[in-house]
Amino acid sequence: MWPSLHFERGFSMFLCAALLLVPLVIMVAAYSSITVSLWHGMKLERETGQGTEPCTSHFVLPL
Repeated sequence: MWPSLHFERGFSMFLCAALLLVPLVIMVAAYSSITVSLWHGMKLERETGQGTEPCTSHFVLPL
């Protein structure tokens, strides 16, 4: 039993915020890190000219 309705509502609000916002912050940080890493890799490829050669070996599935 809660001492008052305000404590129960406060705890529910805290729990809801913690369960929704903590994973959201973690996912935003992870996806931001991945995006920045890919962005820098693409920039490096453009500057050095790597990755511009056409692919000569193709894998063809037999029908």
